[in-house]
Amino acid sequence: MTSEGKNSLPPGVLPASVWLALIVAAGISGYLAGRPGNSPVADPVHRSSGALRAASTGVDSALSPTRGVASLNANTVSDIAARAGESVVHIEIAIKPPTNKNKCPYFFGPQSHPLPDIMTMHGQYASAAGVIIREDGYVLTNAHVVRGADEIKVTLADGREYMAERVGQDDATDLALIKIKAGNLPFARFGDSNKVRPGQWAIAIGSPFHLRHSVSLGIVSALDRAIGDPFGGLDLLQTDAAINPGNSGGPLLNLEGEVIGINCVVRSDAQNISFAVPSLVAREVADALLQHRQVEHSYIGVKLQSVLRESLSDGEPRVIITFAEPDGPAWHAGIRSGDMIRTINGKSAKSVYEVQKAVNRSARGDILQLTIVQGGKDKNVSIKVAAQSQSGSSD
Repeated sequence: MTSEGKNSLPPGVLPASVWLALIVAAGISGYLAGRPGNSPVADPVHRSSGALRAASTGVDSALSPTRGVASLNANTVSDIAARAGESVVHIEIAIKPPTNKNKCPYFFGPQSHPLPDIMTMHGQYASAAGVIIREDGYVLTNAHVVRGADEIKVTLADGREYMAERVGQDDATDLALIKIKAGNLPFARFGDSNKVRPGQWAIAIGSPFHLRHSVSLGIVSALDRAIGDPFGGLDLLQTDAAINPGNSGGPLLNLEGEVIGINCVVRSDAQNISFAVPSLVAREVADALLQHRQVEHSYIGVKLQSVLRESLSDGEPRVIITFAEPDGPAWHAGIRSGDMIRTINGKSAKSVYEVQKAVNRSARGDILQLTIVQGGKDKNVSIKVAAQSQSGSSD
């Protein structure tokens, strides 16, 4: 679900409210309600940012709980970088000509530098990072890293190089899974992002500007950050660890050397304000892609737009439905274009994000209770949540 008029990325000019851009390339469009895929896979795994619903697939299936807050000393970061860095890979992608630069978003927003790609007579080149999640060669990275790539090359920490194939990707969480033909590889340990606290140390490893295995140190600045499109109602971790182009897909680590997030996006007009997909979401998506090559998301079939309030004390509804998909869940509940949402599940709908989040945290078949304003009158409606499966094996 995206806001009307700004739901298509990459844009020519980003709206002021969308001040974030993906670190390497591409973007996400659509609405919290797209049409179900044409080739649904039986029993796909449902993604919820609130709880992990992962089957046992070997993605470090036993979570290593965060054991308190580790102390920092002169050797801690070096030890973590040496140990955890073995599972971090350098990713290079090639896009064969012709390359349509109009399909690439701004790197850091409307006043940004161009994407740090190297253009040659052979096409377009870019680099990023990834994390090995299984010893048999499965690597987790960002969806925007591999989207549109004709070739994907993975370089391990020990210098070995492999050509990779795309297993699947999920645009809604900006995560993708690729596979190399190698075995007995060092793989990452995942921590519990629900136990992360603001102020604790955070370490990022990646390939900023093609500088492989660069390490930066900072703290976790905040939890549950809502940054809007293209991440919809997904809560992200905020960190001030230095992240630059090429850190995409690399890990954010705690002092136990556990992955607490996958770095994905930075703010354009600030210093060291960046975001990562929480590890619980990353593991859940990875499990779904491993099993089904797609991820199932909840949807209700609407496009939404925030309405500017006239004053700080304005109590009027601030979310308007600009489009209700014919024959979609919301349509069947009696919702139409132009209706305004006053509450969802008894809570005030103060923004598009609040509605997106409520839907994201629902499972297929759940009932959402909305109070809407239709024809100038309040009306209570019940929407049965449906599911949309994103096929991640193709672009």
